[in-house]
Formats: sequence, C-alpha cells, structure tokens
Amino acid sequence: VVGTEGGTVYGIHRNDGEELWSTDVGSPVSTAACISGSTAMVGTFGGRVHGLNIGDGELEWTYPNPAEPALDPILTTPVTNSGLVYFGADGLYCLEVRNGLRAWHHATGDTVRGTPALVESYLVFGCYDGLIRCIDKNTGRVIWRYSSDTIFRSSVSIDYDKAFIGGRDGKLYARSILNSKAPVVNAPYVLESEAHDSVLFEISASDPEGNLLTYSWDFGDGNSSNEESPLYAYPVPGEYTVEVTVSDGTKNKKHTITVIVNPFETTTTEGDEEGLSWAIIGAGAAGAAILIVIVLILFMRTRGGRPEEMPEEQAEPDHGVDGTFDGSTVPAEDEQTQTVWEEGKIS
Repeated sequence: VVGTEGGTVYGIHRNDGEELWSTDVGSPVSTAACISGSTAMVGTFGGRVHGLNIGDGELEWTYPNPAEPALDPILTTPVTNSGLVYFGADGLYCLEVRNGLRAWHHATGDTVRGTPALVESYLVFGCYDGLIRCIDKNTGRVIWRYSSDTIFRSSVSIDYDKAFIGGRDGKLYARSILNSKAPVVNAPYVLESEAHDSVLFEISASDPEGNLLTYSWDFGDGNSSNEESPLYAYPVPGEYTVEVTVSDGTKNKKHTITVIVNPFETTTTEGDEEGLSWAIIGAGAAGAAILIVIVLILFMRTRGGRPEEMPEEQAEPDHGVDGTFDGSTVPAEDEQTQTVWEEGKIS
C-alpha cells in the first residue's frame, strides 16, 4: 500500500506489482502506510489519518472525521500494536484500529514530527519542545521526561533498553528506557514553627540519569501539594509527620520530615507594660474630668441658666432725705463710662 502527493492511495500486488485498487483520500499523503490486520492507515498533509480496507481499498474511517477541524499535518508514520495505532501531530495520538476512535491524546504543546518507538509497554519520542518522553502505550501517562536545549524532529531508534535520537544541534542522545537509579533527595529531617506561621519545605533533588522529577507532598494533616518546595501553615499546634515522594517516572525516593508546631504566643516587654499602665491611668483621669463637666452643666441648668447668663445684683439708687433722686449715684451696668445727668444739664 502506497500513497501519493496527488492524494491517491494504491493497493499493489507484492509479487507482480499489479494495481489492485486505488482510493482518493482528498489530500496529499504525507506518511508511509501502516498495516494492522486488514486495515491500512496513512496520514496526510491535510491533518487527517485514513483507515482503508487492504483487500479492496474501501475507506473505513477518517480521523478527525470530516465534520471536525483537521489536525496539524501528519508527518509521523503511524505505528501499531495490539489493535491500537499511534501517530504524532500537536502531541501524540492513539486510535483504535477497528473504528478510528481516539483512545487517548498526550498533549505536548508543540509539534511531534518523528515516529515514536514502541518497546514493551512504552512509547518513546522526541518533540519540538526539546523534550524526550517515555509514556505508557495504553494510557498516555508520562513515565519520564528528559529536557534538552535543542529540538527533536527525527524518529527514535531502540537498541536493547536504550533509546537513541538525533537533535537539531547535531548531537546523538541516548536514554535508558527503564531507569535503573532512583532520584537523590536532600532535605531537612526536623522543622519547627508556630501555629498559623508558614513553613517552607525546601528540598533539593536530582536524577542520576537526568530525567525530570515530580513531587508529591503529604503534610500529615490531610492536605497535600505537588510543588517542588511548597509553603504551608498549620492552624493547630502539634507534631506532624510530613512525607515527600520524588519520582523520575519509574523510580521513587521518599523522605520524611517531622514538623513541630508550637502554640502562637504574644510577648509583652517591660516598657510596653509601663506604657500600658500610664495609658490606663490617663484614660481614667480623662473620663473623670468629662463626668465632672457633665454634672456641672446639669446643675447650672437646674438653676435657670449658665453662670455668665445670671443677672448681676444691682444697688438701689440713693434717695435724699426728702425722697428726691440724687443723680450723683447711677446704677453700674458694667465697667464702662456711663452718662451722668442733672436737672437742666447733661455731662
């Protein structure tokens, strides 16, 4: 089975080269054919994979189906195993051979151009994002990842338990498929804090084979984290056993930390106590003064008004022996100069 840039797939008799059938798939064929049972599968520049009957060339299925948006151009030759077919585009896809339905999709965030290598239960492939990945062929779960400073466009080759792939930087990369060494972890064994204070769980870890690591924290109180060095605050005093698991995908390393959480305490210095005492005394004196003023105001109101509003007692004018008015004596309204008068004269 071969495809052409004209979009036609041909079935050719392997003994004499006779054409048995031809099928138009509507887009230039971009990959070699992959055969599983009675189904031949090819990818196209149009971003679709087609499954054809190997006996008569009938189109059995298309992924994605014509009603859905196409993928990026399919540049990896599909590989098949146990009724499943795998190919790369914007990530790695796994389809069921019998009907073309998707079993899973492993998103990479960039283009997968090289054909993945299949070994035991694993798929190994490179990507434009500079990572070499090993994933579970049945679920798409990541087993391990190796990071580089280049991009990978070529296919992976397998020799025993090692995967080989060439990078755009001109280097050949070799990785062990099944990691033989566990990660190395450096972290404290005891930490101490107060309730509600954040604790920094700082850890240093590395993998002898250079794979990327994942972290799983159990804080001992029912809470957890997947950060490398998380911050966490315990609300209740006590002693907690914290466990962190560092994994490279196949090997795990565990480390235990004892965290002692003391009750939260507030401290008061001697100077603070003295200042507090004077503040209390001052507040009491101010309150007493306010009370006295209020009592005085209420008392004066019961007497008919404020002190400054009370009329001054005025002296009776002097009268002569005969009862006549003596103008030399005048009632004093205030300390200002008053007008004095006598009969027939004003001064």
